Amino acid sequence: MFAATLLDPAHEGEVRALMRELLLPGQKKVHWREDRDRRHDIVVDAIAQASVEALVVVRRGPDGEADERQRRKTLERFVPELEALGCAHLVLESRGPADDRRDRAMLDALRARRLSTSLRLDHAPGPGEPLLWIADAVCGAVTADRTGDPRWLARLRRTTEVITLEDRPRT
Repeated sequence: MFAATLLDPAHEGEVRALMRELLLPGQKKVHWREDRDRRHDIVVDAIAQASVEALVVVRRGPDGEADERQRRKTLERFVPELEALGCAHLVLESRGPADDRRDRAMLDALRARRLSTSLRLDHAPGPGEPLLWIADAVCGAVTADRTGDPRWLARLRRTTEVITLEDRPRT
């Protein structure tokens, strides 16, 4: 699953400040998995009031598919969708130098196949970029929805597009 926070660059500062205000004492970043339901409510309400939209691409691949292949196949759809929305700059949370190079290689492969044109890709450490926290929360809301708890995604539905890819073999 990939999620992007889409916003006008003119609003980046205020949205970053909003997300920083959500940090609890001792927290380095707002992180969905580490929070409880009441905290999810607070984070989702803040995101719903921010000047942001979100795009999520969820891909269900074959059982046993390697993680990196899942990531590449999801990026293959995610990047053209972002460009179609006018996105020119994608910042992904860094997973370390080797994995970041793999992401850049995938973007180069998409360009070679003409599935991407001018999207600029950067990586940032999660604690240093509050806009990444929004994407994490949106992924959490989508995951909760897919596992039977729609309350958080319902609040974000107006500004969130979810694309689901079913790449599993039919039985």
